[in-house]
Amino acid sequence: MDGNHGMFTEILKQKDLETAYGVEIHSEALYLACEITVRHSNVLFANEEVGSDNFEDLLQEKAFGLVKNACLRLRHDLDTDAEENALDTDEYLLYRAHVELEEIKKEKDHGKRIWIPRVEKEYQDLMDKWDRFMRTRCFWRGEELQMLQQVRQGLVSFMQEAEEDKKTEMKPTFGMAQCFSSLLTELLLSTLENHQQNLAVTPRLVSEAASPLTGFPASWLLCGSKPPLQDLESRLSERLVGQDRVSFLICRALSRQKSGPGPLGSFLFLFGSGRGRTEHAKALAKNLFDDDKLLTEVDMSDYGESDSASRLFGAPSSGEECGAGGLLTEAVKKRPFGVILLDNVDRAHPAVTDLLIKIF
Repeated sequence: MDGNHGMFTEILKQKDLETAYGVEIHSEALYLACEITVRHSNVLFANEEVGSDNFEDLLQEKAFGLVKNACLRLRHDLDTDAEENALDTDEYLLYRAHVELEEIKKEKDHGKRIWIPRVEKEYQDLMDKWDRFMRTRCFWRGEELQMLQQVRQGLVSFMQEAEEDKKTEMKPTFGMAQCFSSLLTELLLSTLENHQQNLAVTPRLVSEAASPLTGFPASWLLCGSKPPLQDLESRLSERLVGQDRVSFLICRALSRQKSGPGPLGSFLFLFGSGRGRTEHAKALAKNLFDDDKLLTEVDMSDYGESDSASRLFGAPSSGEECGAGGLLTEAVKKRPFGVILLDNVDRAHPAVTDLLIKIF
């Protein structure tokens, strides 16, 4: 697998993507893309015909796609949020400074007019910032970088031909082309540096791009498709005051759990209401799945009858038709990853709890 990773990293065309999207791609992000592609190839190729002859090419293509999607996510976030917010803020500040300056100039009170130089300086500083922003904004796109590269490549080709030709009349033009090429190189490097400032494709972005494709939470993909258990106890203790013992027991049980199908852990809380059962479940959802809303709550007091299990688990399928889904089974189908909180288990019918025990 290590050999594949090295090979993939070379083929991912890192510089091409960096130039096209104006970002910097961390080598760790490339490595993670290759790792996810290899580990979850069965899911990523579920709807494709894969043979031994094209398997390696498909792996490379999928890894390239993950990194490209991460670039797109980063570019989209910048273009739709940060850039527009900065533009709106600067425009508002500039307009406000202009209004303040005009109002102070109208003042007849000498005591208030002493503020004119300060407001003028503020207005001029904002104008300079606005001018710089508008001048550099066009360089925040990959198309401009590609255009600069094409022009520079054209000049390089021209100089190579001129040098081979060695005609006297070409020498002045050759010198001018050399000068232009040098200037373009500097412009290209500075533009690329502006592009990549604070625009880094990290492993986190790659994991977020791969999460909907693999079905695994982004935080798990960062940890090798395993639940992020590092410092889990301290993270739970920060949210749950006075429950250190409970957090310790939960984390110890999860750390013993081996990867594979089935629940990572099943816990029976034997304390009464108001002691943090729901909060524990929300904290686990937040720390294991990055979202405390990934919590399915079921009030087991609604299943006090012996025949109520079908509402929870669904009706069995017959030979002619498929059985109806239950509340719990349908919730797990929709969200295979998450926390299930079965509240008031002691009020459920023993037949229902027996089934739960068998499943868990």
